[in-house]
Amino acid sequence: MMNLKHSISLDKVVMPIVGFTCSWTFYSAYKEGTEPLLKQTPASELEGSGERRIELTPAICRRLENQGYLVIDNFLTPVEVDDALTSIKSLKFHPSQNEKDGNQVRNDTVSFHSKTDDQCNVVRNHDGVSHIHNIFHRLSYDINNSSFNGFDNEDEENYKKSWLGVPSTMQVAMYDSIKKNEDESQKADEEGAYYEAHYDACSDDFSSLGVIGWLKSLYLRKRYITCIIYLNPNWVCEDGGRLRMFQPTTDEYIDIEPKAGRLVLFSSVKMMHAVLPSFSKRLACTVWFTINK
Repeated sequence: MMNLKHSISLDKVVMPIVGFTCSWTFYSAYKEGTEPLLKQTPASELEGSGERRIELTPAICRRLENQGYLVIDNFLTPVEVDDALTSIKSLKFHPSQNEKDGNQVRNDTVSFHSKTDDQCNVVRNHDGVSHIHNIFHRLSYDINNSSFNGFDNEDEENYKKSWLGVPSTMQVAMYDSIKKNEDESQKADEEGAYYEAHYDACSDDFSSLGVIGWLKSLYLRKRYITCIIYLNPNWVCEDGGRLRMFQPTTDEYIDIEPKAGRLVLFSSVKMMHAVLPSFSKRLACTVWFTINK
């Protein structure tokens, strides 16, 4: 009788703990997946952030729609590139966390710039980096007010019923093949710094992700347009680090050099891409515009 009572009383203690732990796990996953969305701004509200860099003519918009990507050179001036590089020197970079099936898929380091976040790994008020962030904001407004109608005809109806969002955080990624040893000496990584082929948006379904994975990927499933600005002066072929863009319906691909001032836009959903091994320090600023209903 005493054992039965003891078992019942133990259940009364354990079950609430288990329930709380499960609820907290689900909540944490949900928070991770939705936080970038809660802090985003509709592109239609960002007029005046930065200045117009390109005229998104109907012809340019059709090229983006049909190809799934767009490359624009000299989007930044050399002075803007230099200002950004000066600001980046004081950023704190951290190893990226992406893994697939337990294997490392990238070995770059990342930092995040935000206008609203005061976390220790987010550096604010750096003029050169802030300027690029503002340029991305202005770009989202320009795309939103152009004749762009989504990527190919399949997306047009969905795009018209949605609004373009801009998360508050911009990623700065550094690919550097020079690694520090434990004794602080340096050596070159013969494999270079890389990011294996991937999509920026998550299209996996609930059954493959599971509850936790599905909740964590809420933001990733809304990524729509990847926007990259490169900050690599005097880049040469031997430096590697090209962005390889795979064509969705063929085995073909194009390689894009990460030249300073170059802007690259592409579909986060449709365009698989990779960063080929980089043997020189390679810097890229990235923002992902989202699609929301």
